[in-house]
Amino acid sequence: MKKTILEIYALAVCFVAVAFFAGFLGQTLYGAVQVANPAFTLDKFQYSTFQSNEAFRRRMDLMPVGLGNEQRMWTNEELTRLREAGYAQALGVEERDGKQSLLHMAIFMLIAAIAFFAHWRIAARARQNGA
Repeated sequence: MKKTILEIYALAVCFVAVAFFAGFLGQTLYGAVQVANPAFTLDKFQYSTFQSNEAFRRRMDLMPVGLGNEQRMWTNEELTRLREAGYAQALGVEERDGKQSLLHMAIFMLIAAIAFFAHWRIAARARQNGA
């Protein structure tokens, strides 16, 4: 059975939509992990910074003076409090990023699904008209 140009076009769009959908699904799964376990997806620089007071102190020493990081000696209790607050904030940012990613991917997957089903119907009609 000979395929028409319209059917070939519609099936090509379906193929591309399925490929995009698969990629979006991978990103969606990563976003779900970001929301469920933000400490796991936190980048290694941030994660290592918040694991000890010494690592956190080194990072604070690298920050420019005038941004709330005046050159002073922090007590261990102050440093621990600042480090834990920073870690909680970093986890919150990572979780929010995951939620945004989930929303983006849901929108993209919806568009891919609409393109797929619309073009699948076009291909089916072209096949019927060609037969």
